[in-house]
Amino acid sequence: MSRTPHAAFTLAAGLGVAHLVLKYRQHKDLVHMECTKLHARMLDDTAADPRLTAVLWEGMDEDEDEAVRHVAANRWVTLWSLMLRTGYTPEHSLNASLFEFMKKGPNRAFWQQAGSYRAMTARDRHNRRFVRLAEEAYQQALNTA
Repeated sequence: MSRTPHAAFTLAAGLGVAHLVLKYRQHKDLVHMECTKLHARMLDDTAADPRLTAVLWEGMDEDEDEAVRHVAANRWVTLWSLMLRTGYTPEHSLNASLFEFMKKGPNRAFWQQAGSYRAMTARDRHNRRFVRLAEEAYQQALNTA
């Protein structure tokens, strides 16, 4: 009889810990999504005024067309990363999209400049997985170009 209250307490404690872990993960995902929204707004501002690309990529201020292509590529990469994180886009579907994306020269140029930075700033396994997938698509596109 003395084991029953102990087992119930252990079960309740375990459920409490599981709940806290779930809440922590949800909070972390919410923070990530809010940061992604801020990043998207910054990209909107940059797209509205191509002069802002000089802040992001050195030498782009002379070529507005290239700057616009880089901002557009950055927008897609940011969106796909979030879509992978949230499970909206499965990995196999993303692979195909990334490969088609990387087949275009301006998008490869963007990834060549930004890929190592994204790898260096990857904060968790989701970001590292996305960078790995994008890099694989980049390498595959280079090999088929």
